Amino acid sequence: MMAETSFRTLLGAMQTVGMIDRLQGSGPFTLFAPTDQAFAKMPAGTVENLEKPANAAKLDRFLNAHLAKGRYGSNDLSQRLTVETVSGAVYPVLTNAAGIQVGGAHLLGREIACTNGVIHALDTVLQPE
Repeated sequence: MMAETSFRTLLGAMQTVGMIDRLQGSGPFTLFAPTDQAFAKMPAGTVENLEKPANAAKLDRFLNAHLAKGRYGSNDLSQRLTVETVSGAVYPVLTNAAGIQVGGAHLLGREIACTNGVIHALDTVLQPE
């Protein structure tokens, strides 16, 4: 993982809807985690708008579009054509010499192993249909 990789924006959004507590369950889970740099590519005000109390359900759906049930390490993903998230979003998986892409987002560095799953840092925020 790159030393400058940071997930402050994602963690703040997850805290807003109580997702961190849910992720401490038995799992297994795969979290596709956009970095702060990935969130910075979004239009100004997008994250702040999602974090408003009136948009809690929308933020929850948005975050669930970055979470898959099951443990999908890099080797697992490289064998798949798609991955489905908790929200029902289905993203294509592309593996080539440049690495692995999920829904057009590149996986950055090595996955982060957790007791109940795995985290993949992304260079782009996933955009569910």
